[in-house]
Amino acid sequence: MSTEACEGSIHFAPDAGVMLGNWTRAETYARDIIEGLNRWSTGWVDWNIVLSMDGGPNWASNYVDAPIIVSDDGTEYYKQPMFYSLAHFSKFLKPGSQRIYHQIDEAQFGLLIRNILNQNPAVKHIANEGRCLSGTVRFGKFYDKSIEMCEKTCLGKF
Repeated sequence: MSTEACEGSIHFAPDAGVMLGNWTRAETYARDIIEGLNRWSTGWVDWNIVLSMDGGPNWASNYVDAPIIVSDDGTEYYKQPMFYSLAHFSKFLKPGSQRIYHQIDEAQFGLLIRNILNQNPAVKHIANEGRCLSGTVRFGKFYDKSIEMCEKTCLGKF
């Protein structure tokens, strides 16, 4: 199980701390979740799901980003792109889902792939971090669909 995941944790990096609207961090979450699933992980836990605008508080005093950021006066909250990345997997990756085999050379295409079967219909999680490509997704005799994916694509249910 992956635990204590977070973004913006390197104190000396120029992008440390909270960065509102940063989609690269959402992609990092998706990549980390998919890589864990490809290695038979059964769970993924965020370090802090809700933090203040300065990335705190937390017991270690390392101010980081979070899926939900609350304004300084506590009257507003911001759903960060990381929130939507987590929501995607939470919605489509249900308890009892089964991993299914695929024959795609992920390194060749720049893809991160996690195939699961969710009773009905089939759900595939694909994050394309590489070049544009097209192809056909087949699942036995039950599913056959052409897709085209360009850079920075994340597909859930298709």
